Amino acid sequence: MRTVQFTLRHYLAAHGLSAYRLAQAARGRVSERTVYALARGETSRVDLGTLGAVMTTLEELTGEPV
Repeated sequence: MRTVQFTLRHYLAAHGLSAYRLAQAARGRVSERTVYALARGETSRVDLGTLGAVMTTLEELTGEPV
């Protein structure tokens, strides 16, 4: 079985962003609690809709495709 590793913490650091900034920008799309759990690596599964919303928000914040 293959797994996808989503290292949000590293991505945020590389782009000078914080989990707090992401949570604020994603408000209404993804819960703050979910953003923090993803950033801490405390999730074992992620809904594809949530992943898409986080990626869209990151693209909006960085101006770069994710």
